[in-house]
Amino acid sequence: MAAHGEPGGPGGAAAGGTGLGAVVDLAAAGGMGAERAGSKAFNLARLAAASLPVPAGFVVTPEAFQAWEAAGPAVAAAASRLGADRYAVRSSAVAEDLPGASYAGMYESVLNVAPADVATTVRRVWESATAGRVTAYQKGLAGAAGPASAAPMAVLVQVMVEAQAAGVAFTANPVTGDYDEVVITAVRGLGERLVGGVAVGDEWVVRAGQARCRRSAEDAIGAGQAHQVAALARRAEALFGAPQDLEWAITAGQVFVLQARPMTALPQPLTWIPPSSGWWLRNFRLGEWLPEPVTPLFASWLLPVLERGIARAVILARPGCRRHPGGGGGGTAGGLRILSTTLCTASVAP
Repeated sequence: MAAHGEPGGPGGAAAGGTGLGAVVDLAAAGGMGAERAGSKAFNLARLAAASLPVPAGFVVTPEAFQAWEAAGPAVAAAASRLGADRYAVRSSAVAEDLPGASYAGMYESVLNVAPADVATTVRRVWESATAGRVTAYQKGLAGAAGPASAAPMAVLVQVMVEAQAAGVAFTANPVTGDYDEVVITAVRGLGERLVGGVAVGDEWVVRAGQARCRRSAEDAIGAGQAHQVAALARRAEALFGAPQDLEWAITAGQVFVLQARPMTALPQPLTWIPPSSGWWLRNFRLGEWLPEPVTPLFASWLLPVLERGIARAVILARPGCRRHPGGGGGGTAGGLRILSTTLCTASVAP
């Protein structure tokens, strides 16, 4: 299939013929701004302008729906000019895919749309902006700021990618916040099963030039394809200047970017500073294993024997480990003996 800027793509001219009309080629949407093209289409237009592979398409602007009798035939004509057998019709709202708000799954998205049904489907997707779930979410975002008004909605129409594999990619680990990892989830075929929560998919982590499969549920992609996806994700991150959540699909060996949005609620990376350079500390609390208070004889005689035996076992198991001079100890709480010991510290190889 053709991407923008490739033979078979619609190029930079407006699908509606002017570049400023109600139906505008996706390649021209970058010059319209997100306030008219919507965040999804605007981001994809910027990616296409940066030579990332984006499926060819056009944008139906919010003004089109104020004069639908004239715009409807223009939408059908634009789909005809693209000449595809099937289309993906998706929302592209102004308030969509922002750092502080995610409307994922709230607006309608319709895949595998026949050319004759594109105009009707575009109207259906546009009308989903007033659905009850969207209104409730907007009110929640507004909070104490007052009533939320419906954001203008554009609709994005693109040539359907007949995906052999598809999925999502995060340019930072969404669990740990690690910026050095690209986390990729992939399924066979279209990505609908994955984003809809029906499938778990494979999980790949790309870090420092190495791709590692952490979960293999479908064998959807290999290490080479994981590297391709990660490279595109990093290019998108560099373009937008923030960690990105990408949707992608592979067809005939080529990776296409279907969506790029900022990652929301990304945790701060976790760091740990060792107490002393090149050493580690191991605590062992035998008292936590004892369900009942111990007798004085146990505490004064048998407990030290157990501690010495465990320490000896650890030292034998870990060459270079030695008993920490401050190890051992405990205290009392509520009249009960609290038992605790630090077994050893050992040098850690760099």
